[in-house]
Amino acid sequence: MSADYSQHASRQQAAAKAAHAKWLCELSPEQRKTLTHLGVFDAPDDSHEVGGHSPMQLADIADSPIARVDPDIALALDTETEILADMFGVSLALAARILAWHAADVTHAMLTREADLLAVVVGGLLASKNVRIASAGLAFASSMAAANGLGSQAEYARSIGVSRTILSKSAKAWQRQLKLHTSPFQKSEAACATYSQVAKDRHWRNQKVTATALAGRLRTLRKHT
Repeated sequence: MSADYSQHASRQQAAAKAAHAKWLCELSPEQRKTLTHLGVFDAPDDSHEVGGHSPMQLADIADSPIARVDPDIALALDTETEILADMFGVSLALAARILAWHAADVTHAMLTREADLLAVVVGGLLASKNVRIASAGLAFASSMAAANGLGSQAEYARSIGVSRTILSKSAKAWQRQLKLHTSPFQKSEAACATYSQVAKDRHWRNQKVTATALAGRLRTLRKHT
């Protein structure tokens, strides 16, 4: 710990104790007695021997070897051209040409990808029979629903008079077309397939009912009518 910091800490501690003493003079005898009973009457002593993490700690953790960071000087000083030249054993001129080609290729790929995504979005909206559902599905698929004040899928579906299932199908379609990740509030494709298959298997048209069970069910219904 430097001498300058020690002097600064001592001045801060003295100022804090003076403020504490002034505050105590403003208290009533009953309040001062309560502070004494609680064991907080005296001003606390600040010490550099405790770093704030554990009373058993003898010094600040920042002063220990655990907090030491050894920077890679070569990595910090070398340029991308020099790193590439060393990595592949080529000249600096050739490495610079490779980097320039790579940057141009990446820029072209990004522009092409953005154009493809825009084409999918515009085409999907134009081909939709209900633009409100399609645009909302896109917002939910891209996790931009909250930023546009749509609320949850169920809330927005009720506001436009459609079922949540229709809105969910639209969001899933956008995710497949744009290759987006499923949001934390949506089921995965595998889960959706499982729920769909269970619903089909348990549909009433697929249920086999005996004549005895059907007659009993009819009798129960007549009792309640």
